[in-house]
Amino acid sequence: MENSNIRFRRAATALVLFILLSVVVSCNKKTESQISLPELMELIHADVFDSTSVFFGDYSKYPEDISKLPIGVFNIGSSLDPLLTDLMVHDTFDNITGSSEDDKLADLAGENFVTFTIHKEAIDSLGGAEPLDMAVLHTLFLTGNDFFDEAQQTKIIVAGGDMDDVVTTERIQKFLSMTNTGVKYISVAEATAEAIIDSLENVQGSYAVAFIGNSETILSERYAKHLSNVARKKEFSKNVPVINQSLPGPDVSGFPMVDAALTALLHNYRISESSVPIKAIIVEPDLDDEQTDMLLSILTYYRSIISTGTNPYKSIIAEDVIILNPNKCAAVKCYQTLRQDGNLALSITEQQIHRFSYPSGFTYVF
Repeated sequence: MENSNIRFRRAATALVLFILLSVVVSCNKKTESQISLPELMELIHADVFDSTSVFFGDYSKYPEDISKLPIGVFNIGSSLDPLLTDLMVHDTFDNITGSSEDDKLADLAGENFVTFTIHKEAIDSLGGAEPLDMAVLHTLFLTGNDFFDEAQQTKIIVAGGDMDDVVTTERIQKFLSMTNTGVKYISVAEATAEAIIDSLENVQGSYAVAFIGNSETILSERYAKHLSNVARKKEFSKNVPVINQSLPGPDVSGFPMVDAALTALLHNYRISESSVPIKAIIVEPDLDDEQTDMLLSILTYYRSIISTGTNPYKSIIAEDVIILNPNKCAAVKCYQTLRQDGNLALSITEQQIHRFSYPSGFTYVF
């Protein structure tokens, strides 16, 4: 345990120093603002693929058929359990045909899951870490890198949390493509952005997106940046403004808080005199189907309000407005990706969860 902890600290520190050194070396040739992400990424990956490096991963060990491997999951900065639960129980597709029709069977039935969590105390002991640092370490563990004790090979990685940013997502996706293992990386925020852009692609007119969640996410502009990035990749030219509403209290899990935030959102947006209707509302706290239906009922009610002969909310709420749970969007994307790649387990065995963390011995209760 002690040797493993020391090795982790040294290697994690080495990774951070290597990234910083790479920037310094590059800055001798260009200003920092001129460094392109692919160049910096190549420097990081050169270390990962260097057989003399402590981080070297021998990906030739990966099986040719990865369909029987588990699904890897990590969530930085917030509880892992809501994401894991949605992956395990979400039912949107017919498991036989793949059509968009629930069949009362979890989409990922028969799949096994591996989670990895670097405990906050370990992160703090390193003086904190950037999103890329943490994502790289989690990804290395979930692709069986021998640096970690008990590292696991997985067939797809689903990642979310407070560090789910655009730059990290793109770098890890490119890194995994370089391994030639077939392992894909699903970002919760990116999956949500894709669901929104897909819902708008064949729709006439302009629409806005609303976000209800904590103030840290709002300040990071996580969803706005992912929306912009996905729109660019899909060549979606319309601007999709994001309206933010923070939750009115520290308890972000309670439905009354979400209800109050939705009411405040609609009121503030109405008096802003914007003419762009809200098409999608991202709700960061995990809601069940009944609570989601309640929010839709509230929206229908506001659309029906008549005041002084007018409908003040009808023009700012799309008739077919949707409520999006980011974790469920990731579950849908995970299933679709595995099915498209032919990597579903297609098993009738009971789902299993294997949890790992650093420091070892620290466990979460599911």
